[in-house]
Amino acid sequence: KYTPPTGFKALCTQNLDDLFSGDEVNSPNKYFDVRTYTGTGASRDFKFNFGPDLIWTFFEGGSGSHRIYDQIMGAGKHIPLDSYSTTTTEANNITAFNSDGYTMGTNGDINSSGGAFVSVNWDAGTAANTSNLDTGNVTPTAQWVNATAGLSISKVNTGSSVTAANFAHNLGAKPHFVIVINGTSASHKYVYYDAFSAINNYLIINIANDVGVNSSNKVWGNTQPTNTLFYDTFGDTHWDFNKDMIYYIWTEIPGFSKFGKYTGNGHDTHGPMVNLGFKPKWFMYKKDEDSKNWYILDAAREQVNPMDDALYANDNAAESSQEDVFFVSNGVKIASNNSTINTDGADYYYAAFADHPFKTARAK
Repeated sequence: KYTPPTGFKALCTQNLDDLFSGDEVNSPNKYFDVRTYTGTGASRDFKFNFGPDLIWTFFEGGSGSHRIYDQIMGAGKHIPLDSYSTTTTEANNITAFNSDGYTMGTNGDINSSGGAFVSVNWDAGTAANTSNLDTGNVTPTAQWVNATAGLSISKVNTGSSVTAANFAHNLGAKPHFVIVINGTSASHKYVYYDAFSAINNYLIINIANDVGVNSSNKVWGNTQPTNTLFYDTFGDTHWDFNKDMIYYIWTEIPGFSKFGKYTGNGHDTHGPMVNLGFKPKWFMYKKDEDSKNWYILDAAREQVNPMDDALYANDNAAESSQEDVFFVSNGVKIASNNSTINTDGADYYYAAFADHPFKTARAK
């Protein structure tokens, strides 16, 4: 009705900042997507709006391991993220990474005939020139970086002499969420959150642990990451020497991704509102308590609220009905007081990726 003063805009979603630019404007699915599919038992191609460089597969019916594939490991190799395991070479898994998708083989854990599966897919950009990665005191032997989407994947050998290690992640912003995997030997998969209360805190994504405290201050090199470097400790009481570590490092991109924690209020219908700044496509959360799983909800398996069919990052159990969560235009609304998601005063850590930025999100 009234013309805004000079230098101002009307307060409406149309005038919010765009996510990305060009052909990717306000389109999270140019860099991230979740797909459901039914297994055929035959080799097949999957197409996306990008070439996935990091893939996480789930068998909804249980029994099959939840597997991570990436460009650095290469086709034919994976790491089970839900167990105390390391890199596995196995034929007929992801057999090719393509510029617009990937080729899937006949392996039953990801493509058994009639099975219900989910794949979570990220664009990690392009392979970096490792000769330009000498900012830290350790140089990654391989790295893929997509600073636009806030993801880098680094392979770092722990060597034999450097204990207080740091390396360039090349995201240009401080990391908020990191998963670290020992690609040489069976080991727990450690998780870093910028939202931790102390730098010697950690979670483990393959088990249902509470936030751990490394009393010897070896985890994360006892140093907060920076816009250029990520820190860790090699040898001694943390990662052994002469191991190939894989670091999946994310930084928040407003309107596309968010990582942090919320505190429960214990209310059965008016639980916390987790403001993400976007309508989520995928939401993973974990209570800071022993025995509580890493729960995963997504808008590919459920197109209508409430979202209550959970998969687990730390367990290959079948999909199960959990507590009511609503995916709304600017985040997640919790409508349950179950201890898995909303104990009064308890902390819950989460990772989320967008279906639509708030600017273009519509009612579900």
